[in-house]
Order: sequence, then C-alpha cells, then structure tokens
Amino acid sequence: MRLSLSKLYFFLLVVASLSFVTACNDSTFIGSDLIDDSEFYGSYTTDTLTLTTNSFKADSIITSNVLANGSHITYLLGGLDDPTFGRSKASIYGQLSLPNSSLNLGSNLQLDSVVLTLQYTPNTTPYGDTIDNKVDVNIYEMAESMSYGKPYFANQTFAYYPTLLGRIAQTTFAAADSVTIQKYGTKIDTINNVPTQVDDITTETLAPQMRIRLSNELGYRLLAQSGTNNFKDNASFRDFFKGLYITTNTDAKVVASISPFGSQSGITLYYSNSLGKGKSTDFVFNGAWVVNSFENNHTNTEVGNALTQTTPTEQEYVYVQGMSGVGFTLNMPYLSSLGNAAINRAELELTVKPDSYSLFTPPNKIDILSVLNNRQYGGLKLTDATKQTTSDGFVKYKLIFATAGVAAGFPVSIQYLQDKLMGEYTDRNDRLLINFLQETPSRAIICGPNHPEHPMKLNLIYTPITE
Repeated sequence: MRLSLSKLYFFLLVVASLSFVTACNDSTFIGSDLIDDSEFYGSYTTDTLTLTTNSFKADSIITSNVLANGSHITYLLGGLDDPTFGRSKASIYGQLSLPNSSLNLGSNLQLDSVVLTLQYTPNTTPYGDTIDNKVDVNIYEMAESMSYGKPYFANQTFAYYPTLLGRIAQTTFAAADSVTIQKYGTKIDTINNVPTQVDDITTETLAPQMRIRLSNELGYRLLAQSGTNNFKDNASFRDFFKGLYITTNTDAKVVASISPFGSQSGITLYYSNSLGKGKSTDFVFNGAWVVNSFENNHTNTEVGNALTQTTPTEQEYVYVQGMSGVGFTLNMPYLSSLGNAAINRAELELTVKPDSYSLFTPPNKIDILSVLNNRQYGGLKLTDATKQTTSDGFVKYKLIFATAGVAAGFPVSIQYLQDKLMGEYTDRNDRLLINFLQETPSRAIICGPNHPEHPMKLNLIYTPITE
C-alpha cells in the first residue's frame, strides 16, 4: 500500500528521531561538526541556508499585573544610557490596598512618619553602570485613576501631581544589603512595684529594600480618613488616593528589579493613638494594580538605524533588548530549496558580538515566537535558549527546535519547520525576543547572517524523500 506524502514525512521524521545507527558520512556533508548527525541514517546536514532578519520595536507588551504567561513578579526601576541602544527609562505606577475594610485607627491620632518601602526582587543585582550608579528616586501622587483588572501596555503613562511626595537623592540600589530599622513602641514595665507604660525601642533586620520618607502632609491626610467612607473599602480608598508614580532622574544609568508585591513593599503609616505609641498600618500593592512604564529613545543610534530598515536583509548585526526595547524577525526565504525532505533536527545558533557586553551583560534567555503577520505578540512560543559561554570565550545561544518528548512545555516545533517547508504558515513570522522582556533590563548585540566571523546559522539535519 502506498503512503501519502504527508504520512511519509511523518513516518520518516519519527523513524529518524528514534534511530541510533551510524550514518554513512559523505565527505560533502556540511556542518557535521556543528550538529551530530550520526544517529540519522541517510541524512544530510547543512548550516548554509540563507537567513534574513530585520529589527522591530517590542513595545506592545502588557506590563500590568497579570500577563498571558502568568503573574508579573518583577518590576523595573531606573534608567540606562547605552551608546548602541540609546537611553531607556523604567518607572512604576501603582495602586494601593487597605489593610482591611472600614479601617479605623483609633482616637487621639498623632503622626510619627509615613514611609514607602520598595522591596528588591530576591537574588537580583542592579543592571547597567554599577560604577556611575547614583540615582534620584522621586515619588509623586497619581492624578489619574487606573482601571483595576485592565491590561496596560509598556508605553502607558498616567497623569500625576507635580508636587513631590518624597525623594531620595543620589542613592544606590543596594539590592544585596539587608536593612536594619528601629521600631518605637511602648511596653509595660514595673517601676516601684507599679506596672507602668514606658517607651520601648527594638531593632529589626529586614530583606533588602529601599525606604523613602514621604511627606507629613500625606500622613496627616491619611490619618484624617480614619473611620470615614474613604477607608470603607479599596474602591473608595483608590478614588480618594489614586496611587503612586515612582520614577528616577532622566540621566540614571542603572536599573533595579523591584518586587512591589513582596511582603514588605508598600506605604507604612507610623502614628500613636490613645492606646499608646509605636502604632503602624500598611497600605500595600498586593491586591492592587501596578504598571511598569518604559521609555526607549533609539534616536541617532546603531539600533535606531536598524529600525528604519523595514525590508529583511542579511544584516551583520541584530539586536534584542528588554524593557520592551527591540527584537528581530527571522526569515528563511529558501527553506523550500531542501525539496521533498523530512527535517530531523534543527538548531538556530546565535553568537553575541564579542567585546560588546563588558558593561551590559546579555540576557539569560532568548525566545522564538511564531506570530501572525499583523501582530507583534500573542503567538506560539517555539523554543528558547539559555545563554552559554563556550570554551573559547564566546557567548552563544543555541535554540533547538523540539521533537516529541523533548523540551516539555513547548510544541513539537520541528513539525512547525516541517510545515513551513511544505508551504504552510505563510501568514506567520518568527520573532526573537528576550525571555520575559518586561522583567528584564538586559540587551545583546547578536551577530547576524552576514557577520564575517560568527554568522547566525540554522543547523539542519534532514532526510531526502524519494517516492
């Protein structure tokens, strides 16, 4: 019985993937030192398939709480000044939540202080210029409401009042340093055999965080809402106090990873009441809506020039940048030149431009997405690759298209290539982006298809089909 062509493709793909026999190594095979083809009987290898690329702005990503791939944990704060990519800035807009409904702080209220705490994301380090690393962190009150639950994108901004609520000048992002604070309160002590309320001071060591004193005016305003309708529930509170705008000076050169939903992030109101000193209540970001806003100015830069080239070409360099910066499309215009063939294995090999990452380290991971031509995102993730350093000191990414049972969580992405070879998916393009680019400040200059020493390569093993 004669197999149909599509069934024959699938049959050969499965057989080739499961066979562990030694291939007949033809001396004309290309790239056998790059992909081991010894397990594929009768196969050919190539790494010379023409690839073309072009860069695009990656600004259509959701940066509010819930993303398509789960919870948004890390938010970025700060700025970068990169001669290749230009100037970038990351700011945060955030609503706050009441500690409980119908909040009443008691009687005879007196303000001590009000402090904003921003907890650093655990196990992260500031990114960028860690020598010229002083920043001004500025806090403003939002004048425009956010819609809780509405997706917001990376270029979203909101109106805010120009008067500073708080500021910490020329600070460093000390993401690895724990913080020790003093807590003031009262305790009962026995004086002359009489139980007496006395002042008490204790110390507490906390996870790495930034603490910014906010204005007393805000503290008095919050105290005045105790027991009122504005403290009835979160909706009423957010109508009264729309949230915070957290930003840095425009010439900042370093970015920190912030965890607004961390257990210690939020506004703490310190006060005393008729029951004693050392009282506090927290208004937290948890349960509220928080948006990361990114600005990327690529004007008069190498990346800016690349963005003006709309036609895919065999470029010498391509670019990926976090903070909703840039990515690039990958095109394989002559994939059909393989003819009738079953693709057994495929690996896209990328090399980071040597000597381009002394200050700006490349990202840990890069993704490939298959995206509809009229969209930037929301596509099918084909595979990803983790950064690796070779024995000769080059930084590379090797993105392997998975076969069945490999790379759990991904589709059988080698079948996607097989379908493209057969003329399908003409309505889609393949885009390379930094993994979790809304949470990653990293960037990389990638050697493109036309690089003279480290060209981008698609290493293929395929089996010709003869009917």
